[in-house]
Amino acid sequence: MTTTENTLRTFDFSGLELRVIMHMAEPWFVASDVCQSLGMDLKAGTSRWLRGLSPSEILRVTRETEPVLFPKGSKAQSMNLLPESGLYKLIMHSDKPRGPQVPGLGHPRGAAEHPQDGRLPAE
Repeated sequence: MTTTENTLRTFDFSGLELRVIMHMAEPWFVASDVCQSLGMDLKAGTSRWLRGLSPSEILRVTRETEPVLFPKGSKAQSMNLLPESGLYKLIMHSDKPRGPQVPGLGHPRGAAEHPQDGRLPAE
């Protein structure tokens, strides 16, 4: 599946570069970048950390479909991408005391702040 807006964008995410690509007018984040920035062990890949996400929150892309995501010299042939909801779920499950903030995407918060309806407070 090739995205229609395959321009690579990057964000500083906990001091690491986080790769982002637009897919169906929504930002999708490289799962390994997110996991690495949260200090998650990647020796066995990202699968362990993505188990709690729904299938609609994981987009598998290949070097053929999204070459812009693969750095020169990388031997990886595929990778997983996450939408904003998947990004926030990983942040909420991380061991970091406070999840990082991504410029332009607001602040990661969970439904625990508003258990009645899960809405975020107005800023």
